[in-house]
Amino acid sequence: MEAQPGYGEQVRSVGREPDDFAMEVSVRTPSELDERIIGAWAELEQRSVEPNAYLSPWFVLPALKHLEPRVPVVVILIERKGVVSRDLVGLGVYETVRRSGRIPMAHLRAFRSRHSYLTGLLLDRDCASEASRAYFRFLRRDSSWHGVEVTVHPTDGQFGAIMTEAARKEDVAWYEYGRSRRAILMPAKCGEDYLRESVSSRELKDIRRRKRRLEELGTVTWRALAGQEVDARCIDRFLDLEHRGWKGEHGSSLRSNAGDEAFFREMATHFADHGRAIFTELAVNEVVIASTSNFVSGSGGFAFKLGWDPQFTRMAPGRLNEIELVRNGGSVFRDLDYVDSGAAEGSFIEDLWPDKRTLVSGVYASTAAARAVLGGMNHLRRLKRRLPFGS
Repeated sequence: MEAQPGYGEQVRSVGREPDDFAMEVSVRTPSELDERIIGAWAELEQRSVEPNAYLSPWFVLPALKHLEPRVPVVVILIERKGVVSRDLVGLGVYETVRRSGRIPMAHLRAFRSRHSYLTGLLLDRDCASEASRAYFRFLRRDSSWHGVEVTVHPTDGQFGAIMTEAARKEDVAWYEYGRSRRAILMPAKCGEDYLRESVSSRELKDIRRRKRRLEELGTVTWRALAGQEVDARCIDRFLDLEHRGWKGEHGSSLRSNAGDEAFFREMATHFADHGRAIFTELAVNEVVIASTSNFVSGSGGFAFKLGWDPQFTRMAPGRLNEIELVRNGGSVFRDLDYVDSGAAEGSFIEDLWPDKRTLVSGVYASTAAARAVLGGMNHLRRLKRRLPFGS
């Protein structure tokens, strides 16, 4: 896989359709984003038709700064131009790729750091259809890329319908190669009844038993910290717990890598400063033994990571923390429609969060050459599947 050559020359190319709501599409490098654009990006995220904390400037910019992207990254801006104003109505972040196994020609790939669990496109809810059409039109007419590869990309709901219709109208073909279901929490359903419906009576009995054992050690408390309550001490506690146990031993914790830790600190602080961080903590005698980190984007919540003290493994502190979150989710996440678990299909969280959303991976082919190549590759795959075993 190779970086797109000469991308610095392309980033200034502009696609414009004067008779279509005065939409203008441009491409920038991260270094070209000034305070005005970053501020407009943050505002767009909050009114996007599809919530996505992983496309927040408070997530993307720290990730680009500390996590060293594999290849050059560009930001696509979709702006609606008026007589005296220019409004940001769409934004996507992409890696530039010369070729890959999925599409053997120059293309874009939705940016996904090693801590990103969702890709997508921010679209202003008031003009999402027009902005998405301008996006696909730019790819088809005005860029030198042959398409866009996306992974863990939302497909259900209004966003999925808008993207499907816009691609169809702009003659951009979709080639899907993966689909999965991800657990989500519905705050409106949370509470004791939701727990009884989601968790077996045997499991609930075991949870109560473990909590009693924990209470034998002292006073057990649970709390949710929001906004600027998520301060440096709260972040330190989380990082310490997330580093303990097998994650630290295997070098996969945030604290195992200086860049990962710096990314998390900066990202979490930005979200907290904007009132969009929610951490939960389980404590014994005021000593925190389990913690979760969650972030808010628009009307959606995004569970990020969790940690617990392995000294208390027999009492399952991580599980107890998650149980309390489900029990109290209606108040903790009262302004949110759902919370995305960020978990892979088959995760333990599905036992507690039974509702699901659908995510897809695939390629939007925006040129005739890409459609021909991807169509041919799909045909060969179908033929291969039909061949007798061992042929």
